[in-house]
Amino acid sequence: MKKSLQKILDVISQGKIDFADKNYNRLATAEKRFRADTFYYPPQFHNYIEIIFAIEGQLHLMLNKRWFVYSPSKAIAILPGVIHSERYFTRSSAYKLLWIIIAPTSCHSHITAHNKVKGYHITARTPMISDKFSRENIHRLALEIKSTNDRLSRIKFQSSLMNTICNTLDNMDNHLSQNLSVNEQIVNQVRFYIDSHYNEQISLSKLASMVHYNRCYLNTLFKKYTGMPINRYLIEVRLSKAEELLADVNLELKQIAYKVGFNDPLYFSRIFTRYRGLPPSKFRSKLK
Repeated sequence: MKKSLQKILDVISQGKIDFADKNYNRLATAEKRFRADTFYYPPQFHNYIEIIFAIEGQLHLMLNKRWFVYSPSKAIAILPGVIHSERYFTRSSAYKLLWIIIAPTSCHSHITAHNKVKGYHITARTPMISDKFSRENIHRLALEIKSTNDRLSRIKFQSSLMNTICNTLDNMDNHLSQNLSVNEQIVNQVRFYIDSHYNEQISLSKLASMVHYNRCYLNTLFKKYTGMPINRYLIEVRLSKAEELLADVNLELKQIAYKVGFNDPLYFSRIFTRYRGLPPSKFRSKLK
């Protein structure tokens, strides 16, 4: 998956991305119609964004009930409401198609594929590292592009999408290993997200949605590999950051509370005292 994401990042950075709306017609049209039983899946549409990129081989791509020939060259952002499906180019040929799915509540990537041995199948599935603001911003920009085809909106969309891909690749470089199990990879992705976004509002439900795991099961896995549940890990990260900030005498305690993700300074003080054995003000005095 890492190489596939690097490929689409390189393509998008060169501006090689189309936006498929109901009038899209920038690929070679297929010469004939096809039987429905040869499609990968029935034609469908969604209210979220899907970005595709052919990373290997050639295939037939349906957009708004028209079939096109699609091969590795550029990415295509399928805008909300656009009917689509996919199909092999020939029954004996192989292809791999990277998908990045960006919904307001979650973001992930996977690869659909076909070859003469396995037929249609999915080869990989990876959660993408993104926050709620980024997902909602990408979704908003896609709707703007759909309604106005504004050039600035397209540029902003590409920038936000590249940032999401870069964050995911950074996560892979810093935490993932080919020798880790899928569950260990998921736990490391959650840890990386908390380490990077500790000052934002983070909930177990949000993290579970991000990696497409059940809340209780994710929390159990996290405790198995880290020795503590997710909420305790989040508290430890926030308090460690607070300890660093307490060394700055120019920062008020309530400012520090907000900077490390606590909305209530009094709650921050209680939690700090509970886990560090003394109030943040006395901790600061000891530092002096």
